[in-house]
Amino acid sequence: LFESMGIKFDIIIEDGLHEINANMIFFQNAIYYLKKNGIFVIEDVNIDEYNNWEKIIPTFRENYGLQYIEFIALPEHGKGNNVILMVK
Repeated sequence: LFESMGIKFDIIIEDGLHEINANMIFFQNAIYYLKKNGIFVIEDVNIDEYNNWEKIIPTFRENYGLQYIEFIALPEHGKGNNVILMVK
């Protein structure tokens, strides 16, 4: 899909299956279509998966040259509505 559009994006929001493996696969394919200084958001991340994300996030930084990554916990919105914010 991304390749057929032939453009890069300022913002990409992943709002897919809400499972860590699906989030990672989408990210690994979509990150190449994000502009430099672009924002990538994975939303609806379950707080119970935080430890798994904590292991993966450093590899995202290294492998994809990300400038900034933050896991944003939003406890007032329930366990499954947290966000990972990344800047390329």
